[in-house]
Amino acid sequence: MISQHAKNYAGVVRQQAQTIGDRQAFCFIKDMTTAETSDTLSYRDLDEQARRLAGWLCDRAEPGDRVLLCFPPGLDFVVGFFGCLYAGMVAVPAPMPEGFSSARDRVARIVEDAGIVVALSDSAGVPILEKWLAEQFGTATPCGPARGLDPALDAGRELPEPDTDALALLQYTSGSTSEPKGVMITHGNLLSNMELISECADVGPHARGFGWLPVIHDMGLIGQILWMAYIGGTMFLASPTDFLRRPYRWLELIDELDIDFTVAPNFAYELCVRTLTPERIAKLDLSGWQVTFNGAEPIQAATLKAFAEKFAPAGFRPQTYVPCYGLAEATLMVSGKRRGIEPTTAIVDADSLALGKLVHAAPGSGEHVLVGSGAVDRSRVLIVDPARRLPLSDGNVGEVWVRGASVARGYWRQDALTAEVFDQSVAGESGYFRTGDLGVIDSDELFITGRLKDVLIVRGRNLYPQDLELAVRRIDPRLDKYPSAVFALEEPADSVVIVQEIRPRGLWETDYRDLAGQIRATLVREFSIPLPSIVFVAPGSVLRTTSGKIQRTAMKERFAAAALKPLHEELTDAVTEFRQRMLKGEPQMMTVNAESSPDEIRTWLLERVAHYLDRPIAKIAADAELAEYGMDSVYSMSIIAEVEDALLIKIDEMAVWKYGTVNALVEYAMTLVRTPAPLS
Repeated sequence: MISQHAKNYAGVVRQQAQTIGDRQAFCFIKDMTTAETSDTLSYRDLDEQARRLAGWLCDRAEPGDRVLLCFPPGLDFVVGFFGCLYAGMVAVPAPMPEGFSSARDRVARIVEDAGIVVALSDSAGVPILEKWLAEQFGTATPCGPARGLDPALDAGRELPEPDTDALALLQYTSGSTSEPKGVMITHGNLLSNMELISECADVGPHARGFGWLPVIHDMGLIGQILWMAYIGGTMFLASPTDFLRRPYRWLELIDELDIDFTVAPNFAYELCVRTLTPERIAKLDLSGWQVTFNGAEPIQAATLKAFAEKFAPAGFRPQTYVPCYGLAEATLMVSGKRRGIEPTTAIVDADSLALGKLVHAAPGSGEHVLVGSGAVDRSRVLIVDPARRLPLSDGNVGEVWVRGASVARGYWRQDALTAEVFDQSVAGESGYFRTGDLGVIDSDELFITGRLKDVLIVRGRNLYPQDLELAVRRIDPRLDKYPSAVFALEEPADSVVIVQEIRPRGLWETDYRDLAGQIRATLVREFSIPLPSIVFVAPGSVLRTTSGKIQRTAMKERFAAAALKPLHEELTDAVTEFRQRMLKGEPQMMTVNAESSPDEIRTWLLERVAHYLDRPIAKIAADAELAEYGMDSVYSMSIIAEVEDALLIKIDEMAVWKYGTVNALVEYAMTLVRTPAPLS
């Protein structure tokens, strides 16, 4: 049953334990091949074990403290998460600090940023986690198992009762090169988002779900675990790697276990289309499948069509799809199609879309197909011109701004960034979050067109990288199974780069050149872009988030640093020259003025110093004496002149020597900007 009147999410589970305590809440499938269920939790089990864990936590930390959750796939994470909520503490999900150094470094940044007080894992993971934390930070962090605790920990203990506004979760957003951003999600945010999801799904309290998404990701945690607990259904969970090894078993188990609810990103449906044979499909019965959410990355109309057509003989119906749009900063869901209604697609003119307009087109006339993400509540969702900060009318592409009870409080310990994107005002209305996503409303339906920071601006036209990536995949079967990342460089202007994964076995140099030629010809013809640069890389080289999104900014940074380890490159002369200059340390020439921030002026000044000294900018420290780098009087006078011209100030000709470092020189210049002396 749907939990009613709970003021926090711990109350949701308590209510379910009191009313449907014997119902299976969660089951873990250890091996998808055999469908062996290795662990189960009823709602009563979950309540009792969460209470015991809360008692253990309350002996070691205070309400509001942050608890690190590092678990292998299984149900221990579920108990660990709810134990945090029962204790009034803040759950911080993260992967186990294992594998590549970049993965361990990311967990270390999360631990440091969140201010972790205590950590949880399963019994096997506790000593590993405890040892890693001690080695990484030099102090002992209390670590314990989520399960197998003494029942006496719950005896007669009065647990905290968090308010609706209390933090429940720090959801760290995916990313590889930037510092982690912990989205502050409250109990009220979670409860509000459950209502939104229920409006779309409406599968009833006896729902049976099956999911394999990573539980450290918002869609895996909230869309699989928390929503199923909210409605009182039964959720079967499996390992993400088990799905990737055997995608066909996802669909077979939907049939075998009488599953009616699933959630998955677009790539999962593509994988099933590519890998399931007609013989396997002939044995499937998917007629009982009621709802499958499709989100977490751009939804491709071609994928929806291909999956529906391929699995129609097994009883799959297009009405089962629930395309949705959401993001961690809105807890999870912003909008979604209602259950039982076929997805809405819009055939639009590609050239008009590139100019920011949605214009319907006839099939076969240079069209682009968009998939709708459900009707929007216009009191919560606006399309805004990001430059002018004005609302746009229907049919105009702009940034999606959202508000409401599901919107998070902000980013943990990042007040400046929170102030930049949360609680924004437009047309006299406040409380909006700037999503950074581009979208358009047509006939009350929201269509997501791309990501603001990923948009390619080429010859004054806005192109969406996922469109170019899809076109590349269709060129040759050797490209179809692997992802690519398309991005544009700021310099040389209008330069487009395609980084494409490909399996190198059996390929010769002539094969690479031929494929590169086909890619170039296709993109120039279909998108009217200048000749692009092509980089072929080995499988696994294109970075993705935990939800499968292509990390184009990170790939762009790796390309600029020549860190991609290409199998074959075909770059334009201009791009080759630009990258060589960047690697030698000659940066793009940014500009500043008296309105620029100290950080912007510091970066600009470092670039100018690196330019005059002919050194890589990475080798110039802002707090080091410039004389140590060989700065002489000729160069110092040139730098002084540039600072004066840029900031419209008059500074001491000996400033470089008096202040010594870039940091000190910036601080001195900023005092003059605030109280400028007249230029002579």
